[in-house]
Amino acid sequence: MGTTFIDTIDPVKVELQKAVLKSWSFFDPSIKLVLFTDSEYWKERAREVGITWTEAFALNPNGLPYFSSMTEYLQDHYVSRFYGYVNGDIIFHSTLRDVLLRIDHAIPSPHLLVVGRRYNAYFKSGTLSSLSSASAVDRYIKSQIRFSEQFIPVAQDYFLFTENTFTRHNLLPVVVGRNRYDNYLLTLCKTTSTCRLADASEALIALHLSDASGDFAGTKARVDADWNARLIGDNHHFNSVAFSDWRVLRLQSGEVVLARNAFVDDAFAPAAVAFLRKFVTAESRFVYYGRTAVGAALLTEFGTIPVAAVMSDKWFNNNMELVMAKPSREGVYQEVRLPSVWEIDKTGTCARYANYLSFYAGLIDENAERRKRKCPACPPFSKKNNVIVVDGDCRFHLLRQLASVVSFSSVVVVPDLLLQKYEGFEVVEEALELVDVYTPSMEGADVRSLHVFRRSHEKTWSIRLPL
Repeated sequence: MGTTFIDTIDPVKVELQKAVLKSWSFFDPSIKLVLFTDSEYWKERAREVGITWTEAFALNPNGLPYFSSMTEYLQDHYVSRFYGYVNGDIIFHSTLRDVLLRIDHAIPSPHLLVVGRRYNAYFKSGTLSSLSSASAVDRYIKSQIRFSEQFIPVAQDYFLFTENTFTRHNLLPVVVGRNRYDNYLLTLCKTTSTCRLADASEALIALHLSDASGDFAGTKARVDADWNARLIGDNHHFNSVAFSDWRVLRLQSGEVVLARNAFVDDAFAPAAVAFLRKFVTAESRFVYYGRTAVGAALLTEFGTIPVAAVMSDKWFNNNMELVMAKPSREGVYQEVRLPSVWEIDKTGTCARYANYLSFYAGLIDENAERRKRKCPACPPFSKKNNVIVVDGDCRFHLLRQLASVVSFSSVVVVPDLLLQKYEGFEVVEEALELVDVYTPSMEGADVRSLHVFRRSHEKTWSIRLPL
């Protein structure tokens, strides 16, 4: 796998990149990092930690590395099942090898691209000294992502692919470090008949170390900011990880599971639907917090129950018809509320989701004028007998809000809490009463757990959450 660093005198950026380099030195020998650099300083830093470096890569006229030049070098010089590129401010959890082995054994495709969402963490001076082993890196990552959320689904920072998935013959001369080359790579895979796209967001933990540039450093670039955009044009429509053919999941038990992507959020297995039915009455109303769309169980298995749904992935929603018909039925209302990614650049991801998180409070507001202002198109809803499915982003922040808003006659259903990314979720029981749990068989499409909670008279939310 290749990466590049910025040759800079900024002390924080230098320490950040040294931390990334050091974290790579702890990986299993079967995972090899190659640093593409012509900097004598970074060559020496790579030697110190046993990382290979090379100057054999091409740059555009303003010194930006071509993606194809680096990936061609890797494929010409190494024999491997997977090759890849990762941005130089990303560190991985040590489970990277386990995840790749499972993907390799499970997806029968000659060409495969593995991508995923990242977490963001502000890098603090002094962090480097604490990264003394693979387990120390894992502990650091765990401390930074606890109760947090991954970044927007159109920002991909690593690309792991099988041989000849990308070559100089099928790639435009896109450069790394600038917008849209990531979305272009996803689109290239999705429009190649032999390529399959796998989303490892829920199995492979990638942490982006942010500095003063914030989470949108590539967007703020002044030199060649539109290089990739001019080359690619409109050829970036499969831009979200939600378009993936496969989803890769890692459970808290350590098991790695693959499931075909159903594209909609409510694609629950029949046994899970039967479990959920226990909490639905003729008076029930569904409220669904998701990412892509409600288009399976809530449209068919609960075909007469009204649904109000809010989604966060506008990018998938805009191009949904490339992979499926837009789902609809009478009594179902869906809208997309995009997180405010631009205005809050240097705060945690969930601070950006205020409008998304407030959907339910606006839906049940008893003041009609205020309710119409908060959600002009929302159907009339009452507070009672609601089944609120928390299946989208920032679920712990949403659960904190619901703990004081939801009625005692309603239930809150949270899928997938058995995934590794939600480790430590049991603290939610300090604020909400756990009613029941559905544990999936992990066979076929039955891979999603369901935890059902109710508001408690005796409990209040006291868990501290990151921004």
